[in-house]
Amino acid sequence: MLMLKSSALYSTIVTATLLVPAVFGPVIKASANNTKPTNSVSKAVAIAAPKQHVIRNTSLDSHSLSELQINKIDPYILVVNNQYQLNKRATTILSNTELQAVENSISIANTTVKQQHLTIDKKTKTSQPMSNTKTAWHSYYTSANFWWGTRYYFTSNAAVAQMQNELANYSIALGITGALGGALSVGGAAIVSAGADAYLTKMSSDLGYYNATHLHNQIYMDVNFAGFYSMHVLA
Repeated sequence: MLMLKSSALYSTIVTATLLVPAVFGPVIKASANNTKPTNSVSKAVAIAAPKQHVIRNTSLDSHSLSELQINKIDPYILVVNNQYQLNKRATTILSNTELQAVENSISIANTTVKQQHLTIDKKTKTSQPMSNTKTAWHSYYTSANFWWGTRYYFTSNAAVAQMQNELANYSIALGITGALGGALSVGGAAIVSAGADAYLTKMSSDLGYYNATHLHNQIYMDVNFAGFYSMHVLA
């Protein structure tokens, strides 16, 4: 489900989102070229895993949750009174570090829900309505928030180009909704370690490369609250 296999705010953000889970993180034209992702970020090496269809940031700090961990924890995430909540049973399977990361992530997600007056869907656990994301075609990217961060959907080359154009300008990137914009403004772990410009350039390059190598698929990118990101193919 989640991801961020590659590498999204920490003090006020966590990587749980972890989708980056780590989940979750140059400019290519709409059709995306075949340029391979750069290695401008020493701690954020892009890895192409054909079988998993993902590019991920392999540099995770101690507060980050991997995609595997997020998938393990997600069944224990409840929605109570329009807020995310961790089932107490999860404490028996989580380490102290994992527990802290999850609690921080949930705190950030719940604050976002309140501040933006969002409604959490109890079935999908998303705090932003998404209608037919997997089949609808959009010339712009769309997104959905989760307890671990934000998932950005790209159903066209134009949508990928839009994100890349926004990533090319730091001040504009700050306005990106969800975990990415938050991590940039607060200073997510991945962004601090890489440097904002290098981080945005790397993310844009990875996104363009992933799109170019999956031209016949709809793709999405997971970004957790610490700024770690990963790209995936919609099933």
